[in-house]
Amino acid sequence: SSTELDLSFMNTLKHKRAVSKVNKPARVKDSISEQEVRGLFELWNSALATGDSRVVASRYSKNPVLLPTVKDDPRTDYDSVKDYFDTF
Repeated sequence: SSTELDLSFMNTLKHKRAVSKVNKPARVKDSISEQEVRGLFELWNSALATGDSRVVASRYSKNPVLLPTVKDDPRTDYDSVKDYFDTF
């Protein structure tokens, strides 16, 4: 019936609105300078030079996303990042 079609359309509209809210780009309040990026890289590189996977994993955020080049699975927590560098 026409009422069912109208309700279906409304549900589709609600779904699209909900998805658009989730997919909005993150807002960045402050930008990061090239010097800050270089500093962060130096910290990470120094951690890597220790050969200690715990030190390297500690350089990542609480919610990391490491897309490794040697293994296929993404690393999204401290333990999985550490595990990656255990065998790096």
